[in-house]
Amino acid sequence: MLCKPFYPVGIKRQSGNGVGSQCTATQSVLADRQCPSSEIADTGRSASAALYSLSDHSEPAGRAKRVETLYLWNHVTEKTRTLSIAAILILGAKCAALIGDAAPVFYLGDSEDYVRVALLSPLTDGVRSFLYGTLVRCLAGWTGSLGVLLIAQVVASIATALLLVYLLLVLLHVRRAIAIAAGLAFAFDPLQLLLERTVLPETFTLLVFAWFSVVSLKYVLDPRSARLLWACVLGILLVALRVVYVPVAISAFAGLPALAWLRGRTVGG
Repeated sequence: MLCKPFYPVGIKRQSGNGVGSQCTATQSVLADRQCPSSEIADTGRSASAALYSLSDHSEPAGRAKRVETLYLWNHVTEKTRTLSIAAILILGAKCAALIGDAAPVFYLGDSEDYVRVALLSPLTDGVRSFLYGTLVRCLAGWTGSLGVLLIAQVVASIATALLLVYLLLVLLHVRRAIAIAAGLAFAFDPLQLLLERTVLPETFTLLVFAWFSVVSLKYVLDPRSARLLWACVLGILLVALRVVYVPVAISAFAGLPALAWLRGRTVGG
């Protein structure tokens, strides 16, 4: 018994090499005549083969590219979730600590000098950091209170902890639990909690140093002139806040290109 051709609805009959064929439905129509079950099975298998040939299996390169894109997207999303969790935990811890103790602390001698520099002229004092004096002047001068300065230093400490988590998680590829634990350990460090409340430049200095470390490591992993320039600028800011960071600033000019060159030879070899 002869049967009419069997085509799923929506599949155009292939012509030539089958370019332009499409599959848009799953229902099928049979011929007007009754067909044996064996012939129906054969035509069904033929239709399945046609569907398979029209799927992504006929384009392995495009399929592999889509799989790679999906993997990278999931990888980025996972790191973003981890950074979000770390940000929530660190922010909560810092807010709780600030509510528990919001009193500024003076370190006799140094804190007095910074306040004096802020009240008089930051650029005329050659002993203390003029940059921190300017920050004190901008944050506390218009309010007449050190409360705004304290809040700003707490925010700077939160940013430093998040940069630490980012460096460990994204650049050094450590485990998520270790990166979050390191950020929380920094947030709860007793000395760090004291520095946040003290009128000293250490909190802002640590923020700039963390930023400098992230940019420097990015330059070593992927050398770009803009990153080297930005690392040099951050090194100058470090020296403006604390003179003891002069060796760090010098390393940005000389050490980073050498490290990037050595890593390039190691990876290339």
